[in-house]
Amino acid sequence: MIIKIDDNFLRNKWKYIRQVLIVTVFAAIILVFFDFVVRLAVAASLGATCFIIFTVPHKNSSQPRYILGGYFIGAVVGSICSVLSHAAPNIPLGLWGAIAIGISMFFMVILNFEHPPASALSLGIVIGGFNLGMIITVFSIALCLLGVRRLLRKWLIDLI
Repeated sequence: MIIKIDDNFLRNKWKYIRQVLIVTVFAAIILVFFDFVVRLAVAASLGATCFIIFTVPHKNSSQPRYILGGYFIGAVVGSICSVLSHAAPNIPLGLWGAIAIGISMFFMVILNFEHPPASALSLGIVIGGFNLGMIITVFSIALCLLGVRRLLRKWLIDLI
């Protein structure tokens, strides 16, 4: 297998570098200024959302419908599974997490709100417990990221 640098990168070096710097700055803002209350799964979810929004800003997967709709489903399913996990403590938490991932994925697909990172939010809510503040923070960050994407849209290109 030969590894070679992507031709699009060679043609658009500075656009690639600029977009990576933008996502790095916003990830730093999220991680530093929001004093992350959220668990690792939720942080990973937001990192993956940053990747999607800034690597393919013009694709459907970066549209608000998918980002916010997916997070809504992930938050609802994760919250329900978190509450149920406390009602049925004999069922391992890992199983509740797996159920949350599967059910959130199912509803995202059938309702056409596919945003894979939102399943990680669902898992994070189950593992960390229901926390309305965390959910509001996730939606606030997602809205900020979408706002930045909208403001910079004419200068951003699809990197993949």
